[in-house]
Amino acid sequence: MNRLRKKLRIALGTTLEYAMPLSEDRGGAFGRKARELITWARVERASRRGNEEELQTAFASLWQDGINTQYYDRYSDRFQMWFRSTHKDFFKDLVAFSRARHFENMVEIGCGDGRVLDYCAQNMPQGMTFTGIDINKSIIDRNKRAFSKKRRLEFNCFGAQRWLRQNLKRDLLVLAYGGVLEYFSEKKLRDVYGLLASKPGTAMALVEPVAQAHAMDRTTESFSHGEEHSFSHNHRYLLEQAGFDVILNRTSVSGPINWTEITAMNRA
Repeated sequence: MNRLRKKLRIALGTTLEYAMPLSEDRGGAFGRKARELITWARVERASRRGNEEELQTAFASLWQDGINTQYYDRYSDRFQMWFRSTHKDFFKDLVAFSRARHFENMVEIGCGDGRVLDYCAQNMPQGMTFTGIDINKSIIDRNKRAFSKKRRLEFNCFGAQRWLRQNLKRDLLVLAYGGVLEYFSEKKLRDVYGLLASKPGTAMALVEPVAQAHAMDRTTESFSHGEEHSFSHNHRYLLEQAGFDVILNRTSVSGPINWTEITAMNRA
């Protein structure tokens, strides 16, 4: 998006926010587009102020809204382009890891359309159960219909922290794939990793975008970057601080996106 279009989007979103607050129930195509513009204007303002918590709240509002269910249809090719190409070796290794460690359960944070979780259920040990959580109720409802005949799969509308506080057990494998944790502030991510580390036998597997300029060997702090102002995290550092041993840590590239691929095991 060029600079002029970006400025126009912010200006229009800010104007619409005064005319029709997000709390108002506005349906139809215009209402959906207006809500999207309002939320992106909030993202831009929070980024300019350097307010991480405000930025994260705006991201949550954006993904929680049903308007972003269309994202999964618009970019459905990314399953083939990323999962079955760029990241296929990561998931091959993750399947082997799951077989060696004998996890009881797996939960995918930000499961989206459920295809990644379905792949894991088809390839990981038969004794495991698989839960997909997402804050977008529309996509969860769609998944429940699409995968209704697959008894090993369960989908629930939850945020990561709430689900972990209510359901965390030992021997749990947690997955975040394709750009989920980039919308968490560093504070929230530390909380998620801390919760997961509180039970023995837990593990974290992730494939997340990071800024090209993020020197992981020198910069431990998270920062927002790019057109979306999403967060670039030093996941290895944060996981080790929480009490995990990183057993796989590598990078991959897909077009303009730099990915960090990590699997970590709880020391407890």
